[in-house]
Amino acid sequence: MENIRLKDAAVQALLHLVLGSAGDAVKLICSDDDSPPPTEELDLFHVTEIKHQKGGWEVKLTDRLAAIRLLLELSKEAEDQNSGASGFYEALKNAADSIDFGDGDEV
Repeated sequence: MENIRLKDAAVQALLHLVLGSAGDAVKLICSDDDSPPPTEELDLFHVTEIKHQKGGWEVKLTDRLAAIRLLLELSKEAEDQNSGASGFYEALKNAADSIDFGDGDEV
């Protein structure tokens, strides 16, 4: 049972990386050096590294293509384990439905 929830959470996280907006990272990059936005108000899930330098911010983002490949790999594994793979696709759909993108967009 716990394993299923972990897989659902992993799929949801991957979907957030693939489909979610990285706009808050752009807000950080474009912010004034003297008054950056409070990071607790930003969705920085896509960010892997942040550096503040004299000339501004350096922000590295997650590789979306790698996340897509991982989702496809999980999908193929589920198909191999479950001939119909209906359980995986249902979990994928449920995870996608539960993502709050914060900008009114729905999957």
